[in-house]
Amino acid sequence: MKLRILLRAKFRIAAVMRGGSCPAESFITDGEAAYGAARSGLADLLDYVSQNGLSGLSSKLTHEVDKQRKIFEFCKGDLRLFYFKGQGGVIVICTSGLIKKGRRADKCAVAEAARYREDYLAAVRDGSLEWVDEGE
Repeated sequence: MKLRILLRAKFRIAAVMRGGSCPAESFITDGEAAYGAARSGLADLLDYVSQNGLSGLSSKLTHEVDKQRKIFEFCKGDLRLFYFKGQGGVIVICTSGLIKKGRRADKCAVAEAARYREDYLAAVRDGSLEWVDEGE
């Protein structure tokens, strides 16, 4: 498994790579103009978390969407970015984000995030986790 480091302060924010691309990073930086303010707010939220961690954030900004599989989401407006907690001060962003359309979390996105979490834990166990810095 390959992770791109997006932010590095007290905590690292990393995103899962798919081939040579990083869908979570693309979601945060690109997209419809109508969601520009929400994307900027999401980037600011990730910067805050990198510096301060998750404690103290309201449930409007982040919350658990699948307790059993330990999947969470960052929320800014209608934008959602799924993640799980990594080891050693790493918060791993799981997938590209999505625009929330209904009241409940998207089951397919949560399942995908859970698969990435399992892949991450296996890569940590067998020492095959690869890191790509944000400048690479």
